[in-house]
Amino acid sequence: MLARILFVSVHFRGDGQPWTYVVTPTSFATGARAFSAARNVSGYRATINGAPGAIGVMDGKIASVAAFTVVDGRITAIDILTDRARLAKIDPAILNNWPEFR
Repeated sequence: MLARILFVSVHFRGDGQPWTYVVTPTSFATGARAFSAARNVSGYRATINGAPGAIGVMDGKIASVAAFTVVDGRITAIDILTDRARLAKIDPAILNNWPEFR
C-alpha cells in the first residue's frame, strides 16, 4: 500500500543535511517493512510542522520523526530526523495525541 502513494522518485533527506537520496517506491517500502518488522518498534501518525508525518518508536523511545511533502496525493519527499540528542528533547507524552499504526 505504501508504494502506491509514493511518487515515482522520492527525495529522502535526513537530519537536515544538504544531501538527498532519491529512492523508488518499492525500495522505500521494503526498508519501511524491514524497520516495522523489528521487535519493540511502533509508529504513530503525526503532523510535523504542519505536514503529514510519522513518529517511529523503538524500545519505548522516539527513534525518528518524519515529515512528508505531498503533491497531488503522492509523497514526493520525506524529511527524517534521527539525531538522538535532538530526539531526546521531545516529550514522549506527545504520542498520546496520535494514533499508533503497525
